Amino acid sequence: MLQGVESYIWIENILPELDKMGIVYHPIHDSVIFKKKEDIERIELKIEEMFYQFRINPKINLENLKK
Repeated sequence: MLQGVESYIWIENILPELDKMGIVYHPIHDSVIFKKKEDIERIELKIEEMFYQFRINPKINLENLKK
């Protein structure tokens, strides 16, 4: 059930918002790959905003970006 909710949040809420923001991305399950480093803060804020609407505290891992 949790995976279904997570998929719904990503597919129906987060990805359309990223489209509206003009962010070019590639979704993979519960992750987003993007090219522009300057988009990171906007993407992170949008993910947090959408999950908080469903009272879920997302765990966002940015470690791979630091390498």
